Amino acid sequence: MDLPGIISFRVERLKFKANNLDLALALVATFLLPVACMLLLDWSGALIPLILYYGVFCFALVYFRKGSLEYYRPMSWVLPLFLFLLLIQALTQVAGALTIIPSNDELVGVLLTLLIWVPLNAFTEQLLWVYIFDSFETRWTERKKRLVGGVIGILLTLVFVGMIHALFWGSFLPSFESVAPWSYIFFATQFIITPGYLFLYRRSGSMWPIFAIHIVADATLVITAQYSIIPNLWTF
Repeated sequence: MDLPGIISFRVERLKFKANNLDLALALVATFLLPVACMLLLDWSGALIPLILYYGVFCFALVYFRKGSLEYYRPMSWVLPLFLFLLLIQALTQVAGALTIIPSNDELVGVLLTLLIWVPLNAFTEQLLWVYIFDSFETRWTERKKRLVGGVIGILLTLVFVGMIHALFWGSFLPSFESVAPWSYIFFATQFIITPGYLFLYRRSGSMWPIFAIHIVADATLVITAQYSIIPNLWTF
């Protein structure tokens, strides 16, 4: 019997059942993808690693392993959880705005980044985050194993998010100065938002609620820093 795991879910939408290949792919994504993106960034600029990240891992890998990107119409927006995470995201962005170091890039580049990169990243990035979690949480059916798998999945998702930001995004996205207590708030809330995405995905049966929260973070970053990603796309 397929028993509930660490996060309750909508059974009618949860069609993915991971196997050992998914465990291996999730581990490759968690530990090797951030390193590969970092090395490619040094060699070519951000465009090629973004194609690897978005195109190969977030889109292709997730679609072919799960059969869908899961941008269904939500069965429920789970408003209490959605609004709570939106509030935490707003607090995070206030803390970020008070500590960010402005880039003051050209307006055309800022607008293109806001209109193209922001929705693309908000639509794409969490596909892989959820896949890493699902690979471990849905691998086993026994309750104890599934609970352990769920814990491992959450921890690996946090590890991946930390590594991809430290090794890749942190190299060319706007940086932040240390200003207490806002820097601590900005850092601490990440440990609420990321697992919160997983809970919201499972309870809503869709990626759309996550997109709605994620795009707030990306848009705020670009606007407050006046940041353009375009100069960082290539080095040759």
